[in-house]
Amino acid sequence: YVLFKRYKFIYTHIALMTSLILVLFITVFITNSFSTNQLLLFIVILLNFFTWFVIGKRKSMKLLQVFSVISFIFMGIYIIFQFT
Repeated sequence: YVLFKRYKFIYTHIALMTSLILVLFITVFITNSFSTNQLLLFIVILLNFFTWFVIGKRKSMKLLQVFSVISFIFMGIYIIFQFT
């Protein structure tokens, strides 16, 4: 992402999304490795999506904001059905 951003490359959005998805996978892996608590895993995932929204807001990237809101909503629905 940093390389694309420096040169004002057209695929900067794709590089940022790829980086954020990798960060999501890494944080889920670390959380699963050190904890067996499902609630903690859900909180980490929701924090990732919230961070996506904040990054999208600061960089004024509508696509990232939409992805984060949709992901947050689907994850919230999954959590509701998981614990009921």
